Amino acid sequence: MVICIPSGITEVEKRAVRDSAEHAGAKEVWMIQEPMAAAIGIGIDVEQPVGSMIIDIGGGTTEIAVIA
Repeated sequence: MVICIPSGITEVEKRAVRDSAEHAGAKEVWMIQEPMAAAIGIGIDVEQPVGSMIIDIGGGTTEIAVIA
């Protein structure tokens, strides 16, 4: 299972997310930060040494990240 998480999430919160996914039956759990998932989703090659600014404006949060 791949789960997108906010970039500011704490280790305790990450553990709670992982535990919830495992309790729901996930055999493997991968967590990816939301800005990175957004970049991949729109086709940015995140492995290239080119800077890209990602702005994720959601219902309750806004995240800004520079990925290079």
